[in-house]
Amino acid sequence: MDVRSSSLLTVATSDEDYVAGVCGASEVTTAAALVAATTALVRSRGAVYDAYEAAEDIADAPVLEGRHSFYRYHFSRPTYCNQCREFIYGIGKQAYLCNGCNYVCHEKCLQTVIKRCRPSYGAATTPHFWVEGNLSVCGESGSCCAACHKDCGSYSALTDYRCSWCLKTAHSTNCKNAINQNCDFGVRKQYILPPSVLCVKGEGDVVVKANPVLPAGNIPLAVFINKRSGGQQGKAVIATLRNLLNPRQVFDLSKGGPEPGLRFMQALPAFQVLACGGDGTVGWVLETIRKTGLRPHAVSVIPLGTGNDLARALGWGGGYSGEDLAGILAQVASGRVSLLDRWYLNVAPLDLVTRTLAPYKQVNVINNYFSIGLDAAIALEFHQKRESNPDAFTSRTGNKLWYVKLSADVMLFENLPFLHNVLKVVIDGKVYNLPECKGIVVLNLPSCYGGKNLWGSVTPDESKTTGFLPIQFCDGLFEVVILKSFFELGQINGGLSLPSKLAQGREVVISFTSGMSLPCQIDGEPYTQEPCSIRISHAEQARMLTTRK
Repeated sequence: MDVRSSSLLTVATSDEDYVAGVCGASEVTTAAALVAATTALVRSRGAVYDAYEAAEDIADAPVLEGRHSFYRYHFSRPTYCNQCREFIYGIGKQAYLCNGCNYVCHEKCLQTVIKRCRPSYGAATTPHFWVEGNLSVCGESGSCCAACHKDCGSYSALTDYRCSWCLKTAHSTNCKNAINQNCDFGVRKQYILPPSVLCVKGEGDVVVKANPVLPAGNIPLAVFINKRSGGQQGKAVIATLRNLLNPRQVFDLSKGGPEPGLRFMQALPAFQVLACGGDGTVGWVLETIRKTGLRPHAVSVIPLGTGNDLARALGWGGGYSGEDLAGILAQVASGRVSLLDRWYLNVAPLDLVTRTLAPYKQVNVINNYFSIGLDAAIALEFHQKRESNPDAFTSRTGNKLWYVKLSADVMLFENLPFLHNVLKVVIDGKVYNLPECKGIVVLNLPSCYGGKNLWGSVTPDESKTTGFLPIQFCDGLFEVVILKSFFELGQINGGLSLPSKLAQGREVVISFTSGMSLPCQIDGEPYTQEPCSIRISHAEQARMLTTRK
């Protein structure tokens, strides 16, 4: 046996859990077979002798097959190094934690680590991946042995084991051996991507196997995360979800957008989507799903943005603030499918020479709302300020304070025309004469401006008189309201007033063919629109998950 094979054998035999997880325990019966199997594996995962990558920050910890993804971590309870088994002392970020399997290591011990991280792809079944020690003790959401049902964990030594897939705990070898060796992923089995359906192809690319068979009741999540959304919480969320799930099913949207992840998952019999970001991020994911023609089971949301109106309407809350992500995943597993109306926004530009309109062209799809005028002007100021100085917009609360400040600036210096003088509005073929106003909002959701229901309630008497219906996001109707002034907008944001209802309908055409360009926004994304005709019509109904209540 040559030196390289000997080294491979040392790595493999020192981590029987990893090799069994990738190759299947029954297949690895001889030293020669072990070396051959391990040689094939390390070809796809990088350097043979490096068992880890280390980073100072959780957001920079890489994902490499079989190699620990270490980052500096502050341990708030007694903890031991898995490599040298010594107690970890110090303040601040005392040592390194693997984001994949929770292996703990001193900085001085990093270069001696041989044990591999849990595999993300493998044989027909997935064995438990045991990591020793550092368990919660009784009284602190304590651990109970899955075999003998006695307490596990100790603060006085590195002892007992936890499976980093299913989170079962066990005492030493006798208890571990008494547990079924095939991991069922525990509470995660409904949404985890099983390593058994993945394999290596070509030059080391991990792909879904041909004709994959998912366990009963398993619909894996494809998780898409915008690390820059809202207070930039996505950095911590992406790391935690890679730990809770198979890292192969968690995708960073800054690396190619949603399409690579969707294409990766499309070979599965079924999958669902979890979009982590603001309303713009969710819209990005939904539009990519529509354009690719893929049909995931449903789309759920973790709200990382500032307003998060779509997440509010679906029941996922107004903003993620550090809640237990394992609990949120459990809510996703029990969610209820609802349909969400989506609307085409088509624009016919005005030819400034001939003063005629060009043919309509689709430029966007609306999920939440479209507005033109006053509120869009404020959103545009906010957007331009954030783009010029992103470091000043790193928290959701800070963003809202900036919004208040910029709203005051717009109030003092805005020179928007009264829209009833420049706009023509046609809804379902009927021309509407606008009252004096500074803004128009076309609504799809009962949540706007960070949780305000601009349509309000509709009493039975009002419904009889006006024909208006309560707002819903699945009825094929949009609602149109008007904003009379900046003062009224302030009252609306303060919960003291509501805008005036104009109409409900299935198609609206808003035209302005003279005068200045106007500020507009789609789902909170502002822009400046040159003179044109804008047509909004129904596009589709997307399958979304709402929380069960």
